[in-house]
Amino acid sequence: MMSKFLRVAFIVATKEYKIIEKEVMPDHIHLFIEVDPFESPMDTAAFRGVSSLRL
Repeated sequence: MMSKFLRVAFIVATKEYKIIEKEVMPDHIHLFIEVDPFESPMDTAAFRGVSSLRL
């Protein structure tokens, strides 16, 4: 079974984001990511919903 962070890392790679900083807790994850400046903030915020559903 993949760890929570590896699952999130896969989603981040799929979206072509770059993880700058991470903090993994037993029940949640904090990420500081770099996103293409042309990506809309709404699409970036949608990443939260996608990642939480897959965890």
